[in-house]
Amino acid sequence: QVGMFVWARIPSHISSAEAYSEEILNRCSVFITPGFIFGSGGEKYIRISLCNTEDRLTEALDRLTKVFAITA
Repeated sequence: QVGMFVWARIPSHISSAEAYSEEILNRCSVFITPGFIFGSGGEKYIRISLCNTEDRLTEALDRLTKVFAITA
C-alpha cells in the first residue's frame, strides 16, 4: 500500500502515544494512529495520514485547533 503520512513526536509531557491518540479521537473525532503499532521505534510518535481531501484535512485541523487551543 502507498500513502502519504506525517510522523510527529508527541509532546514530552504526554506519556503515551496510545492515550494521546485516544484523547484526540474522543475529544475531536479525529483518528490518528499511535506509532507503537509500527514497532518500538514509534513509541513516542503519532502517524497522521494525509490521504484525504484538502477540505477534510482542514476540518480535522480546525477540530484539533479548537479543542487543544493550538495555533495552526
